[in-house]
Amino acid sequence: MLFVLRSRLNDLVVDSPSLRRLYGLVASGRAWWARARGRRFQCADVLLQAWRLLGPDLFGKKRIAVVRELFRESCFNNGGPAPVVANELLREFSSSAEAQRIRHEFAGFPLADRVRMRYPRSNDDPERQGDLMVLKAYDEATGEKGVLYLMYSESIRRFPALFDLPRLASRYMLVLEPSWWGYQDAEFLLYLGADLDVVVLAQCRPDFEFIRDLQTNLVPARLGAGDWIDPDRFHPKANRDRAYDLVMVSGWNVLKRHTLLFRTLRKLKQEHGRVLSVALIGYPQHWTRTKIEKVPA
Repeated sequence: MLFVLRSRLNDLVVDSPSLRRLYGLVASGRAWWARARGRRFQCADVLLQAWRLLGPDLFGKKRIAVVRELFRESCFNNGGPAPVVANELLREFSSSAEAQRIRHEFAGFPLADRVRMRYPRSNDDPERQGDLMVLKAYDEATGEKGVLYLMYSESIRRFPALFDLPRLASRYMLVLEPSWWGYQDAEFLLYLGADLDVVVLAQCRPDFEFIRDLQTNLVPARLGAGDWIDPDRFHPKANRDRAYDLVMVSGWNVLKRHTLLFRTLRKLKQEHGRVLSVALIGYPQHWTRTKIEKVPA
């Protein structure tokens, strides 16, 4: 219920300039109160959510400076990232009620599901992958690092609650694949550490630039989930007749950027006279199909 109410409030804020300004003021107050109580991760979480929702211009340079100061004083030493074991944001999150809920939930799962960060299914395929994949195992003989791959934004937040990042730092590098645009998320700050190798997949240029401009051990790459598909498997059919020119598969969610698709379709029509037939395949999240149909282009 709380998630639904928060999502509907976000919708109202997105649609109203006045509410966006009010939201910014409220977020600043909440962040100040969290920081005054020594809760730096909570402060960063509130501010970064506001940054993502409001955009950099309305969020403002002063708030951006506060965010940068916050993670530098919590995760830096002598001008650069400290080892991940000294990351105060990670330490605070690991002992938080949220992290405890995550650990409690996964503690009830079978071991095979816990290590893959996947939810159990009846009559499940034991080889089914979860949100955590081992792309390359750690080499005990040579000490060469392995590679752990985290899929979906939720897993990026769950992983530090379930696993010991400082102990993994010497054995694995991490690849993070978020499931939506807008990388102003506090969970990325949990991975700050000079001894931790982290690659962040960032298809969207603003997200790439956001991670790059943090100037930390997080290394952005202009890749995403769709880039792993073998292009040789996709080619035009011999019969050129088709019902749709473009298909978008996505949950009904503001973070999936349907507005960008609609705006591009309108530009193609107005400037080039091209009218494309589009199929939207989705499922309800905190939006519904009705909401998507009303999204302005």
